[in-house]
Amino acid sequence: MLDRLLSTLPYPDNSEYAAENPLWRRTPFTQVRHRMDLLYGKAFSLANLSPELLADIDDFFGPLSTETIAQSIGFARHQRICDQHGQPYEFDAHLAACWQAPTFWVHGEQNGIFEASSVALAHALFDRCGIGQRLSSQIFPGLGHQDSLIGRDCGKVLQAIGRFLGEP
Repeated sequence: MLDRLLSTLPYPDNSEYAAENPLWRRTPFTQVRHRMDLLYGKAFSLANLSPELLADIDDFFGPLSTETIAQSIGFARHQRICDQHGQPYEFDAHLAACWQAPTFWVHGEQNGIFEASSVALAHALFDRCGIGQRLSSQIFPGLGHQDSLIGRDCGKVLQAIGRFLGEP
């Protein structure tokens, strides 16, 4: 029943509906997709994923744990990053002391889970804590949250990550 209800989730692009509802073919990936989208927001665009990946999508994401759900509920309730128990995490107090490694933030412009403005907010946080030089980022047009790493166009994202890792 839940999956039938979730099949009514609106997607802004009509091609998404057509991809989920082809004639004469089953689309079992829709259950995993709709459950993820209900909990987190739009996780990926179907047009960016190959049919082979969609056929095995549940192998990528597997069953959800209660800790993951508690953390997601905490994000929504507190409107900020939370620990595994859903309690707000005090970044400012620990960030400068604990965040020693250079970090590269990869963000899909069409990310339905985190807004693109999150990148600027992260830079402001790192600057406020005196470690702004440790964070670099890149926003990728046309990509969402998961499809930026597992979609058809993930090569450009992986190349950018490779360039970042190749730097001293």
